[in-house]
Amino acid sequence: MKNISKILFIYLAFFCHSAFSAEGGANLLVTRILFSENDVFGGCMVQFNTPPAQQSGTNCFSRWVSFSCGGNFNTPIEAGRMLDAVQLSWALGKKLRVYVRDTEKENGYCVATRVDLSNNF
Repeated sequence: MKNISKILFIYLAFFCHSAFSAEGGANLLVTRILFSENDVFGGCMVQFNTPPAQQSGTNCFSRWVSFSCGGNFNTPIEAGRMLDAVQLSWALGKKLRVYVRDTEKENGYCVATRVDLSNNF
C-alpha cells in the first residue's frame, strides 16, 4: 500500500502540474504589438521574444500575451496604461518585466496583470 501511495504522488506531481494555476513575471523584449476588435484576443496583444513560461513558472507557452483591452480581465484604462509601457519599451528597445496569470486567458492566450519598465532588466 505504501508503494502505491508513492507512485500516485509521483504521478500527480509529474503529470498534473498544469492543473495548478500560477502567476509569475518574466523579463521580455517586445517584438510585435497587435490591436483588434474587443472580442478577438481581448482587443490587444503583444508578442515577446520568448514565452513567459520560460521564466515565470506559468503555463503560458505562447510568445503572445493578451492585455485584455476589451475589459474581460483588465479595465480598458489599466490595459491602456500597460500598453503605454509596452510601446515605450518597444520604441527604446528595452526589456519589460511582464506578469501573467495562466488562469485568465483570452482566446487561449494568457493575460498580463502587471508591467514594469526599468533600466535594470
